[in-house]
Amino acid sequence: MLKLKIFSFCLLALGLLLLGACAEKISIAEIKANGFTPKNNNPFGSDYEVRGYLVVDPVPFLVSDAYWFGINRPIPDSAYLLLAPGSRAFKVVKTGDTGVNPQKHEGQLVSIRGNVTTVQTPYDTLSETAFETNSVTGVVSQAPCCTGGGPNIVPLCSLNQSICTLPATTYSHKFALLYSGGKEFPLNYKRYWNDLVFMYHVLRSKYGFPAENIIVVYQNGVVESSLHSQMPVNHAANLTGVTAAFDEIKYKIQNAPPSNNKLLFVFTTNHGGQDNDQQIEDEQDKSDELLFWFNQSGTQLMDDAFDNFLDGIAIIDSNITTVGLYEQCHSGGFLKDCAGPNRINIAAASETADSYGLRTRQPCMRYDAFSYFFTVALYGKYHNGSSLAISDNPDRDGNGSVSILEAYWFAAERDVACRLNETAPTHFLDDDNNSSTPHGLDVPIPTNPNSKPAPGTDGFKASTTYLN
Repeated sequence: MLKLKIFSFCLLALGLLLLGACAEKISIAEIKANGFTPKNNNPFGSDYEVRGYLVVDPVPFLVSDAYWFGINRPIPDSAYLLLAPGSRAFKVVKTGDTGVNPQKHEGQLVSIRGNVTTVQTPYDTLSETAFETNSVTGVVSQAPCCTGGGPNIVPLCSLNQSICTLPATTYSHKFALLYSGGKEFPLNYKRYWNDLVFMYHVLRSKYGFPAENIIVVYQNGVVESSLHSQMPVNHAANLTGVTAAFDEIKYKIQNAPPSNNKLLFVFTTNHGGQDNDQQIEDEQDKSDELLFWFNQSGTQLMDDAFDNFLDGIAIIDSNITTVGLYEQCHSGGFLKDCAGPNRINIAAASETADSYGLRTRQPCMRYDAFSYFFTVALYGKYHNGSSLAISDNPDRDGNGSVSILEAYWFAAERDVACRLNETAPTHFLDDDNNSSTPHGLDVPIPTNPNSKPAPGTDGFKASTTYLN
Protein backbone atom coordinates (compact mmCIF):
# COMPACT_ATOMS: atom_id res chain seq x y z
CA MET A 1 0.00 0.00 0.00
CA LEU A 2 1.28 3.45 -0.87
CA LYS A 3 2.31 5.61 2.05
CA LEU A 4 0.39 8.84 2.55
CA LYS A 5 2.19 11.72 0.88
CA ILE A 6 1.71 15.35 1.88
CA PHE A 7 2.46 17.77 -0.96
CA SER A 8 3.45 21.42 -0.49
CA PHE A 9 3.46 24.32 -2.94
CA CYS A 10 5.63 24.56 -6.09
CA LEU A 11 5.20 27.52 -8.38
CA LEU A 12 1.59 27.89 -7.35
CA ALA A 13 1.18 31.11 -9.33
CA LEU A 14 1.73 29.30 -12.59
CA GLY A 15 -0.67 26.50 -11.63
CA LEU A 16 -1.35 23.67 -13.96
CA LEU A 17 0.31 25.44 -16.87
CA LEU A 18 3.64 24.53 -15.35
CA LEU A 19 2.74 20.99 -14.32
CA GLY A 20 5.93 19.32 -13.24
CA ALA A 21 8.04 22.28 -14.33
CA CYS A 22 10.08 22.21 -11.14
CA ALA A 23 10.92 18.53 -11.50
CA GLU A 24 14.55 17.90 -10.58
CA LYS A 25 16.51 15.55 -12.81
CA ILE A 26 17.80 12.66 -10.74
CA SER A 27 19.30 9.22 -11.36
CA ILE A 28 18.03 5.88 -10.12
CA ALA A 29 21.24 5.45 -8.11
CA GLU A 30 20.65 8.79 -6.36
CA ILE A 31 17.10 7.82 -5.45
CA LYS A 32 18.27 4.47 -4.05
CA ALA A 33 21.26 5.90 -2.18
CA ASN A 34 21.38 5.66 1.60
CA GLY A 35 20.21 8.84 3.25
CA PHE A 36 18.13 10.06 0.32
CA THR A 37 15.03 11.90 1.51
CA PRO A 38 12.38 12.73 -1.11
CA LYS A 39 10.97 16.25 -1.25
CA ASN A 40 7.41 15.38 -2.27
CA ASN A 41 6.43 19.05 -2.18
CA ASN A 42 4.90 19.68 -5.59
CA PRO A 43 1.10 19.96 -5.40
CA PHE A 44 0.74 19.72 -9.17
CA GLY A 45 2.58 16.53 -9.89
CA SER A 46 6.32 16.01 -10.12
CA ASP A 47 9.32 16.64 -7.95
CA TYR A 48 11.71 14.51 -10.00
CA GLU A 49 12.49 13.46 -13.53
CA VAL A 50 14.26 10.12 -13.95
CA ARG A 51 15.42 8.12 -16.97
CA GLY A 52 15.62 4.39 -17.37
CA TYR A 53 14.95 1.43 -19.63
CA LEU A 54 11.44 0.13 -19.15
CA VAL A 55 10.86 -3.47 -18.03
CA VAL A 56 7.32 -4.81 -17.54
CA ASP A 57 8.01 -8.33 -16.20
CA PRO A 58 6.83 -9.11 -13.57
CA VAL A 59 5.60 -5.53 -12.98
CA PRO A 60 6.75 -2.24 -14.56
CA PHE A 61 10.13 -0.98 -13.36
CA LEU A 62 13.12 0.90 -14.73
CA VAL A 63 16.73 -0.20 -15.02
CA SER A 64 19.50 2.36 -15.26
CA ASP A 65 21.38 0.74 -18.12
CA ALA A 66 20.47 -1.49 -21.06
CA TYR A 67 22.90 -4.04 -19.64
CA TRP A 68 20.35 -4.92 -16.95
CA PHE A 69 17.47 -5.27 -19.39
CA GLY A 70 16.44 -8.92 -19.31
CA ILE A 71 19.48 -10.20 -17.43
CA ASN A 72 19.32 -13.57 -15.65
CA ARG A 73 21.07 -12.63 -12.45
CA PRO A 74 20.34 -10.27 -9.55
CA ILE A 75 20.17 -6.58 -10.41
CA PRO A 76 21.94 -4.31 -7.91
CA ASP A 77 19.56 -2.27 -5.80
CA SER A 78 21.06 0.94 -7.16
CA ALA A 79 20.29 -0.06 -10.76
CA TYR A 80 16.50 -0.48 -10.73
CA LEU A 81 13.47 1.51 -9.62
CA LEU A 82 10.02 0.07 -9.17
CA LEU A 83 7.11 1.98 -10.71
CA ALA A 84 4.37 2.13 -8.09
CA PRO A 85 1.23 0.04 -8.75
CA GLY A 86 -1.54 2.25 -10.00
CA SER A 87 0.84 4.88 -11.36
CA ARG A 88 -0.41 7.24 -14.00
CA ALA A 89 2.81 6.79 -15.93
CA PHE A 90 1.24 5.37 -19.06
CA LYS A 91 -2.03 7.25 -19.14
CA VAL A 92 -0.26 10.17 -20.80
CA VAL A 93 2.77 9.09 -22.78
CA LYS A 94 3.14 12.08 -25.04
CA THR A 95 0.91 14.63 -26.71
CA GLY A 96 -1.89 12.94 -28.61
CA ASP A 97 -0.93 9.45 -27.40
CA THR A 98 -3.19 8.48 -24.51
CA GLY A 99 -4.28 5.26 -22.89
CA VAL A 100 -1.14 3.37 -23.86
CA ASN A 101 -0.12 0.27 -21.93
CA PRO A 102 3.48 -0.14 -20.73
CA GLN A 103 4.31 -2.87 -23.23
CA LYS A 104 4.38 -0.32 -26.04
CA HIS A 105 7.60 1.18 -24.68
CA GLU A 106 9.14 -1.94 -23.23
CA GLY A 107 12.88 -1.95 -23.73
CA GLN A 108 13.01 1.75 -24.57
CA LEU A 109 14.83 4.46 -22.68
CA VAL A 110 12.07 6.64 -21.22
CA SER A 111 12.12 9.86 -19.24
CA ILE A 112 9.35 10.12 -16.65
CA ARG A 113 8.27 12.60 -13.99
CA GLY A 114 6.80 11.83 -10.62
CA ASN A 115 7.45 11.46 -6.92
CA VAL A 116 9.40 9.02 -4.82
CA THR A 117 7.20 6.85 -2.63
CA THR A 118 7.20 3.48 -0.88
CA VAL A 119 5.22 0.37 -1.72
CA GLN A 120 4.93 -3.19 -0.54
CA THR A 121 6.42 -5.59 -3.06
CA PRO A 122 4.23 -8.41 -4.31
CA TYR A 123 6.72 -11.09 -3.26
CA ASP A 124 7.60 -10.36 0.36
CA THR A 125 6.76 -8.11 3.29
CA LEU A 126 9.61 -5.69 2.72
CA SER A 127 8.92 -2.15 1.58
CA GLU A 128 10.50 -1.02 -1.66
CA THR A 129 11.44 2.44 -2.84
CA ALA A 130 9.30 3.24 -5.87
CA PHE A 131 8.37 6.01 -8.24
CA GLU A 132 4.76 7.11 -8.44
CA THR A 133 4.71 8.69 -11.84
CA ASN A 134 2.55 11.38 -13.31
CA SER A 135 3.61 11.26 -16.93
CA VAL A 136 6.14 10.02 -19.40
CA THR A 137 7.75 13.21 -20.58
CA GLY A 138 9.53 11.65 -23.50
CA VAL A 139 10.74 8.51 -25.17
CA VAL A 140 14.38 8.88 -26.04
CA SER A 141 15.04 8.27 -29.73
CA GLN A 142 16.79 4.97 -29.29
CA ALA A 143 15.46 1.82 -30.88
CA PRO A 144 14.55 -0.86 -28.33
CA CYS A 145 15.98 -4.34 -28.58
CA CYS A 146 12.48 -5.65 -29.02
CA THR A 147 8.91 -4.45 -28.92
CA GLY A 148 6.44 -5.46 -26.28
CA GLY A 149 3.15 -7.21 -26.69
CA GLY A 150 0.82 -9.49 -24.81
CA PRO A 151 0.67 -10.53 -21.17
CA ASN A 152 3.74 -11.50 -19.17
CA ILE A 153 2.43 -15.04 -18.79
CA VAL A 154 1.93 -16.59 -22.22
CA PRO A 155 -1.39 -18.52 -22.42
CA LEU A 156 0.30 -21.17 -24.52
CA CYS A 157 -2.51 -23.67 -24.85
CA SER A 158 -4.92 -20.93 -25.94
CA LEU A 159 -2.50 -19.72 -28.59
CA ASN A 160 -1.59 -23.18 -29.80
CA GLN A 161 -4.02 -25.91 -28.85
CA SER A 162 -2.09 -28.61 -30.71
CA ILE A 163 1.01 -28.26 -28.54
CA CYS A 164 -1.12 -29.08 -25.49
CA THR A 165 -2.85 -32.05 -27.09
CA LEU A 166 -1.99 -35.38 -25.52
CA PRO A 167 0.25 -37.54 -27.72
CA ALA A 168 -0.98 -40.85 -29.09
CA THR A 169 2.03 -42.69 -27.65
CA THR A 170 4.20 -42.09 -24.60
CA TYR A 171 7.53 -43.69 -23.78
CA SER A 172 8.29 -44.97 -20.31
CA HIS A 173 12.08 -44.69 -20.84
CA LYS A 174 11.99 -40.86 -21.08
CA PHE A 175 12.28 -38.63 -18.01
CA ALA A 176 12.66 -34.90 -17.41
CA LEU A 177 13.31 -32.46 -14.59
CA LEU A 178 12.48 -28.77 -15.13
CA TYR A 179 13.72 -26.19 -12.60
CA SER A 180 13.24 -22.49 -11.96
CA GLY A 181 13.70 -20.73 -8.66
CA GLY A 182 13.87 -16.98 -9.14
CA LYS A 183 15.06 -15.04 -6.12
CA GLU A 184 13.03 -12.08 -4.93
CA PHE A 185 11.54 -8.94 -6.47
CA PRO A 186 12.24 -7.76 -9.11
CA LEU A 187 13.78 -11.02 -10.18
CA ASN A 188 10.94 -13.53 -10.36
CA TYR A 189 10.35 -13.02 -14.01
CA LYS A 190 7.25 -14.62 -15.45
CA ARG A 191 9.28 -15.58 -18.51
CA TYR A 192 10.78 -18.41 -16.43
CA TRP A 193 7.33 -19.90 -16.12
CA ASN A 194 6.84 -19.51 -19.87
CA ASP A 195 10.18 -21.23 -20.52
CA LEU A 196 9.14 -24.26 -18.49
CA VAL A 197 5.63 -24.46 -19.96
CA PHE A 198 6.91 -24.31 -23.55
CA MET A 199 9.52 -27.00 -22.92
CA TYR A 200 7.06 -29.13 -20.94
CA HIS A 201 4.53 -29.26 -23.75
CA VAL A 202 7.15 -29.89 -26.43
CA LEU A 203 8.44 -32.85 -24.43
CA ARG A 204 4.89 -34.11 -23.99
CA SER A 205 3.30 -33.51 -27.39
CA LYS A 206 6.29 -33.85 -29.73
CA TYR A 207 8.42 -36.47 -27.97
CA GLY A 208 5.99 -38.49 -25.87
CA PHE A 209 7.46 -37.92 -22.43
CA PRO A 210 4.85 -39.26 -19.99
CA ALA A 211 3.40 -36.56 -17.76
CA GLU A 212 4.22 -38.61 -14.68
CA ASN A 213 7.87 -38.75 -15.75
CA ILE A 214 8.28 -34.95 -15.90
CA ILE A 215 9.04 -33.39 -12.52
CA VAL A 216 8.62 -29.61 -12.30
CA VAL A 217 10.35 -27.59 -9.58
CA TYR A 218 9.14 -23.99 -9.61
CA GLN A 219 9.46 -21.07 -7.19
CA ASN A 220 7.21 -21.71 -4.17
CA GLY A 221 5.72 -24.92 -5.57
CA VAL A 222 2.53 -23.27 -6.79
CA VAL A 223 1.23 -23.08 -10.35
CA GLU A 224 1.09 -19.54 -11.73
CA SER A 225 -2.41 -18.09 -11.70
CA SER A 226 -2.79 -18.45 -15.43
CA LEU A 227 -5.37 -20.20 -17.55
CA HIS A 228 -4.41 -22.66 -20.24
CA SER A 229 -1.01 -23.74 -18.95
CA GLN A 230 -1.82 -27.39 -18.12
CA MET A 231 1.56 -27.85 -16.44
CA PRO A 232 1.61 -29.07 -12.84
CA VAL A 233 4.23 -27.99 -10.31
CA ASN A 234 5.55 -30.83 -8.18
CA HIS A 235 7.96 -29.15 -5.78
CA ALA A 236 9.14 -25.80 -4.49
CA ALA A 237 12.56 -24.49 -5.52
CA ASN A 238 14.35 -25.07 -2.25
CA LEU A 239 16.67 -27.77 -0.95
CA THR A 240 13.80 -29.92 0.27
CA GLY A 241 11.98 -29.63 -3.04
CA VAL A 242 14.98 -30.33 -5.25
CA THR A 243 16.03 -33.30 -3.12
CA ALA A 244 12.52 -34.72 -3.36
CA ALA A 245 12.44 -34.10 -7.12
CA PHE A 246 15.65 -36.01 -7.77
CA ASP A 247 14.51 -38.78 -5.44
CA GLU A 248 11.32 -39.06 -7.52
CA ILE A 249 13.29 -39.20 -10.74
CA LYS A 250 15.59 -41.88 -9.33
CA TYR A 251 12.62 -43.93 -8.20
CA LYS A 252 10.92 -43.67 -11.59
CA ILE A 253 14.10 -44.59 -13.46
CA GLN A 254 14.78 -47.51 -11.17
CA ASN A 255 11.25 -48.87 -11.53
CA ALA A 256 10.77 -48.23 -15.25
CA PRO A 257 10.61 -51.16 -17.68
CA PRO A 258 14.05 -52.34 -18.82
CA SER A 259 15.44 -50.27 -21.69
CA ASN A 260 18.81 -49.71 -23.30
CA ASN A 261 18.00 -46.12 -24.30
CA LYS A 262 16.77 -44.40 -21.15
CA LEU A 263 17.03 -40.63 -21.39
CA LEU A 264 16.87 -37.86 -18.79
CA PHE A 265 16.37 -34.26 -19.92
CA VAL A 266 17.27 -31.57 -17.34
CA PHE A 267 16.37 -27.93 -17.95
CA THR A 268 17.15 -25.00 -15.64
CA THR A 269 15.98 -21.46 -16.36
CA ASN A 270 16.61 -19.02 -13.59
CA HIS A 271 18.98 -16.53 -12.04
CA GLY A 272 22.56 -17.67 -11.83
CA GLY A 273 25.50 -16.31 -9.94
CA GLN A 274 28.94 -16.97 -8.51
CA ASP A 275 30.26 -17.60 -5.03
CA ASN A 276 33.99 -17.59 -4.36
CA ASP A 277 33.44 -18.59 -0.73
CA GLN A 278 32.67 -22.15 -1.72
CA GLN A 279 35.06 -24.88 -2.78
CA ILE A 280 37.60 -23.30 -5.12
CA GLU A 281 38.41 -25.38 -8.16
CA ASP A 282 40.61 -25.01 -11.23
CA GLU A 283 37.95 -22.91 -12.90
CA GLN A 284 38.58 -19.92 -15.10
CA ASP A 285 37.55 -17.34 -12.53
CA LYS A 286 38.33 -19.26 -9.31
CA SER A 287 34.67 -19.24 -8.31
CA ASP A 288 31.88 -21.74 -8.05
CA GLU A 289 28.65 -21.10 -9.91
CA LEU A 290 25.14 -21.35 -8.54
CA LEU A 291 21.43 -21.41 -9.19
CA PHE A 292 19.20 -19.39 -6.91
CA TRP A 293 16.57 -20.93 -4.73
CA PHE A 294 13.24 -19.14 -4.49
CA ASN A 295 13.32 -16.22 -2.06
CA GLN A 296 15.96 -17.72 0.24
CA SER A 297 19.15 -16.20 1.56
CA GLY A 298 22.35 -18.03 2.37
CA THR A 299 23.91 -20.83 0.34
CA GLN A 300 22.17 -21.38 -2.99
CA LEU A 301 22.12 -24.42 -5.27
CA MET A 302 25.81 -24.80 -6.12
CA ASP A 303 27.20 -26.48 -9.25
CA ASP A 304 28.91 -29.14 -7.11
CA ALA A 305 25.66 -29.98 -5.35
CA PHE A 306 23.79 -30.18 -8.64
CA ASP A 307 26.40 -32.61 -9.91
CA ASN A 308 25.90 -34.72 -6.79
CA PHE A 309 22.21 -35.01 -7.66
CA LEU A 310 23.11 -36.13 -11.19
CA ASP A 311 25.64 -38.62 -9.82
CA GLY A 312 22.88 -40.11 -7.72
CA ILE A 313 20.97 -40.91 -10.90
CA ALA A 314 24.06 -42.42 -12.52
CA ILE A 315 24.31 -44.81 -9.58
CA ILE A 316 20.78 -46.00 -10.34
CA ASP A 317 21.50 -46.46 -14.07
CA SER A 318 25.00 -45.81 -15.38
CA ASN A 319 23.84 -46.17 -19.00
CA ILE A 320 21.18 -43.49 -18.95
CA THR A 321 21.86 -40.56 -21.30
CA THR A 322 21.45 -37.19 -19.56
CA VAL A 323 20.96 -33.97 -21.54
CA GLY A 324 21.32 -30.82 -19.45
CA LEU A 325 20.26 -27.40 -20.74
CA TYR A 326 21.33 -24.56 -18.43
CA GLU A 327 19.94 -21.11 -19.26
CA GLN A 328 21.00 -19.07 -16.21
CA CYS A 329 23.82 -16.50 -16.09
CA HIS A 330 27.26 -18.06 -15.51
CA SER A 331 25.82 -21.40 -16.60
CA GLY A 332 29.10 -22.39 -18.25
CA GLY A 333 30.41 -23.09 -14.77
CA PHE A 334 28.01 -26.03 -14.52
CA LEU A 335 29.63 -27.82 -17.46
CA LYS A 336 32.81 -28.88 -15.74
CA ASP A 337 31.15 -29.92 -12.49
CA CYS A 338 28.27 -31.76 -14.15
CA ALA A 339 30.43 -33.62 -16.67
CA GLY A 340 30.22 -37.39 -16.63
CA PRO A 341 29.81 -40.46 -18.82
CA ASN A 342 26.80 -40.33 -21.13
CA ARG A 343 26.11 -36.68 -20.36
CA ILE A 344 25.57 -33.80 -22.76
CA ASN A 345 25.62 -30.40 -21.09
CA ILE A 346 24.75 -27.11 -22.77
CA ALA A 347 25.19 -23.62 -21.33
CA ALA A 348 23.60 -20.37 -22.51
CA ALA A 349 26.61 -18.39 -21.25
CA SER A 350 30.19 -18.84 -20.14
CA GLU A 351 30.97 -19.16 -16.45
CA THR A 352 31.97 -15.49 -16.37
CA ALA A 353 29.16 -14.07 -18.53
CA ASP A 354 25.42 -13.43 -18.48
CA SER A 355 22.41 -14.71 -20.36
CA TYR A 356 19.30 -12.74 -21.23
CA GLY A 357 15.64 -12.80 -21.91
CA LEU A 358 14.50 -12.71 -25.50
CA ARG A 359 15.42 -9.27 -26.80
CA THR A 360 15.67 -9.75 -30.53
CA ARG A 361 12.14 -10.45 -31.72
CA GLN A 362 8.60 -10.53 -30.42
CA PRO A 363 7.30 -11.38 -27.92
CA CYS A 364 9.73 -9.16 -26.04
CA MET A 365 11.24 -11.00 -23.06
CA ARG A 366 8.33 -13.38 -22.64
CA TYR A 367 10.94 -16.14 -22.86
CA ASP A 368 14.67 -16.51 -22.33
CA ALA A 369 16.53 -16.20 -25.59
CA PHE A 370 18.80 -19.23 -25.87
CA SER A 371 16.42 -21.77 -24.35
CA TYR A 372 13.52 -20.36 -26.39
CA PHE A 373 15.25 -21.01 -29.69
CA PHE A 374 16.52 -24.37 -28.46
CA THR A 375 12.91 -25.34 -27.68
CA VAL A 376 11.74 -23.97 -31.05
CA ALA A 377 14.33 -26.17 -32.77
CA LEU A 378 13.11 -29.26 -30.90
CA TYR A 379 9.50 -28.39 -31.70
CA GLY A 380 10.04 -27.35 -35.31
CA LYS A 381 7.72 -24.36 -34.87
CA TYR A 382 7.41 -21.21 -32.84
CA HIS A 383 5.56 -21.38 -29.53
CA ASN A 384 2.29 -20.15 -31.09
CA GLY A 385 2.38 -22.88 -33.73
CA SER A 386 3.54 -20.69 -36.61
CA SER A 387 5.87 -22.40 -39.04
CA LEU A 388 9.56 -21.73 -39.47
CA ALA A 389 10.83 -20.42 -42.75
CA ILE A 390 12.39 -23.05 -44.98
CA SER A 391 15.74 -21.37 -44.48
CA ASP A 392 15.28 -21.68 -40.70
CA ASN A 393 14.94 -25.46 -40.70
CA PRO A 394 16.96 -26.73 -37.69
CA ASP A 395 17.25 -30.21 -39.26
CA ARG A 396 20.48 -29.34 -41.04
CA ASP A 397 21.29 -32.82 -42.33
CA GLY A 398 17.70 -33.46 -43.48
CA ASN A 399 17.31 -36.81 -41.75
CA GLY A 400 13.88 -35.93 -40.39
CA SER A 401 14.93 -35.46 -36.77
CA VAL A 402 16.63 -32.66 -34.87
CA SER A 403 19.63 -33.75 -32.84
CA ILE A 404 20.70 -32.08 -29.63
CA LEU A 405 23.63 -30.55 -31.50
CA GLU A 406 21.37 -29.21 -34.25
CA ALA A 407 19.11 -27.60 -31.62
CA TYR A 408 22.21 -26.09 -29.99
CA TRP A 409 23.38 -24.63 -33.31
CA PHE A 410 19.91 -23.25 -34.08
CA ALA A 411 19.74 -21.47 -30.72
CA ALA A 412 23.33 -20.20 -30.84
CA GLU A 413 22.75 -18.59 -34.26
CA ARG A 414 19.72 -16.67 -32.99
CA ASP A 415 20.75 -15.64 -29.50
CA VAL A 416 22.67 -12.59 -30.59
CA ALA A 417 23.67 -9.20 -29.21
CA CYS A 418 20.85 -6.77 -28.62
CA ARG A 419 22.62 -3.59 -29.69
CA LEU A 420 25.61 -2.92 -31.89
CA ASN A 421 27.86 -2.04 -28.98
CA GLU A 422 27.09 -5.18 -27.04
CA THR A 423 29.18 -8.33 -26.97
CA ALA A 424 27.37 -11.27 -28.54
CA PRO A 425 26.59 -14.13 -26.13
CA THR A 426 28.88 -17.16 -26.22
CA HIS A 427 27.40 -20.60 -25.71
CA PHE A 428 29.04 -23.86 -24.73
CA LEU A 429 28.51 -27.57 -25.19
CA ASP A 430 30.30 -30.48 -23.56
CA ASP A 431 29.53 -34.15 -24.14
CA ASP A 432 32.27 -35.71 -22.09
CA ASN A 433 34.71 -37.16 -24.50
CA ASN A 434 38.39 -37.49 -23.69
CA SER A 435 39.36 -34.33 -25.56
CA SER A 436 36.85 -31.98 -23.95
CA THR A 437 38.02 -28.84 -22.22
CA PRO A 438 37.09 -28.18 -18.59
CA HIS A 439 34.43 -25.71 -19.68
CA GLY A 440 33.12 -27.16 -22.92
CA LEU A 441 33.43 -25.59 -26.33
CA ASP A 442 31.50 -23.26 -28.53
CA VAL A 443 31.12 -25.97 -31.18
CA PRO A 444 31.25 -24.11 -34.50
CA ILE A 445 28.55 -24.55 -37.11
CA PRO A 446 30.01 -26.26 -40.21
CA THR A 447 29.45 -24.85 -43.66
CA ASN A 448 28.44 -28.26 -44.97
CA PRO A 449 25.04 -29.10 -43.43
CA ASN A 450 25.88 -32.80 -43.46
CA SER A 451 29.10 -32.34 -41.51
CA LYS A 452 29.27 -33.58 -37.95
CA PRO A 453 32.00 -33.49 -35.33
CA ALA A 454 34.40 -36.40 -35.56
CA PRO A 455 34.09 -39.25 -33.06
CA GLY A 456 35.95 -38.43 -29.89
CA THR A 457 35.46 -34.67 -30.15
CA ASP A 458 33.02 -32.30 -28.49
CA GLY A 459 29.65 -32.38 -30.18
CA PHE A 460 29.82 -35.90 -31.60
CA LYS A 461 27.60 -37.48 -28.97
CA ALA A 462 25.22 -34.52 -29.19
CA SER A 463 25.04 -34.98 -32.97
CA THR A 464 23.86 -38.56 -32.53
CA THR A 465 21.46 -37.98 -29.64
CA TYR A 466 17.77 -37.30 -30.25
CA LEU A 467 14.77 -36.91 -27.97
CA ASN A 468 12.55 -39.02 -30.23
